[in-house]
Amino acid sequence: MKNKTEVVYYGKDSRKIAIKDNVHAGKMSQESLWYSETTDKIQVAKMDYDKGKVFKNHKHNSYDRTGNITQECLLVVCGAAKVKLYDNSKNIIDVITLRAGDFLILLEGYHELSIIENETRLMEFKNGPYTSVEKDKTYYD
Repeated sequence: MKNKTEVVYYGKDSRKIAIKDNVHAGKMSQESLWYSETTDKIQVAKMDYDKGKVFKNHKHNSYDRTGNITQECLLVVCGAAKVKLYDNSKNIIDVITLRAGDFLILLEGYHELSIIENETRLMEFKNGPYTSVEKDKTYYD
């Protein structure tokens, strides 16, 4: 399987809008590959390690974090989906097809998700807390 991370940019300042990869892509690297920047509200990594690797016992500290945007990661477990990506001005930037094992990190802009195969299963991960559709989403028709 190809090991090519796809990054979608837009605008004069080449802002990142989305990152696509496949959980099965590439050789085992014995390291963590971080897709997100430290300033992104969602943190995503692919972690490749062999048996015996131990991450020292730990917990994550509670502290104030600021975030005014929801960022999410979609993982296709099985089936397929199509995602249309738009910038914040509602201009279409790209259309991406996701298949089993693919994941897409959505950093900003509008997006539309269409299921294109029966029995498609997705996992969605995003920063919280989640309060309501009205507060969290703006729809673009």
